[in-house]
Amino acid sequence: MTYGDSVLLNFQLLDSLDECNGKLRAISKIDNSNASH
Repeated sequence: MTYGDSVLLNFQLLDSLDECNGKLRAISKIDNSNASH
């Protein structure tokens, strides 16, 4: 595995983490708006 490969893998991991975080934020926003009604 070369240095470039590991960097690419790290970027892919960060991307998927960001995606998960965005989904979690969206879910918590929905929960908050449901709770406030």
